[in-house]
Amino acid sequence: MYISLRVKILTLLLILVGGLALILRENASHLIREKTHETFESRLAGLIEGFRVSWGKDRDQLLLSAALHSESERIVNYSLYGLPHLLHKEVKRLTTNPGYYEIEIRLRNGLVLSSSNENPVPGEPLDSADSRLNIAQIVSQIRFGKLEMSAVVPIRKLGEFLG
Repeated sequence: MYISLRVKILTLLLILVGGLALILRENASHLIREKTHETFESRLAGLIEGFRVSWGKDRDQLLLSAALHSESERIVNYSLYGLPHLLHKEVKRLTTNPGYYEIEIRLRNGLVLSSSNENPVPGEPLDSADSRLNIAQIVSQIRFGKLEMSAVVPIRKLGEFLG
């Protein structure tokens, strides 16, 4: 069987073009996958960095706010002079304005005043020699399926530990 030279050249050309198309398609698919992966990683890194900055900002704001509340003249004086009902009233007032979930004060004598409880609750007396009580800190925990941040700050007046 005789096949003309034109048919052979056309067949060879079609085979070469088809092979080239397959190779280019695989390379293009690989490049698209790599670029998609790089884009995903860069956006994820940006999202994580944004979350880290936002978390740090909220943490610093909460710690500053808690420190300011602990230095409030009313809170310090009511704690110092043992006026739990006025202190409880002040704690309730402080939770309504800034929108905090709860403010809790533990006095040196063990009395716990919380904005969520109507009456003061007796508890364990605090040991003022415990060095952990002198450090302001942020505590993160998951409650009811939500991440919750709380600040723990000492209440002091003229160096005396009050709660």
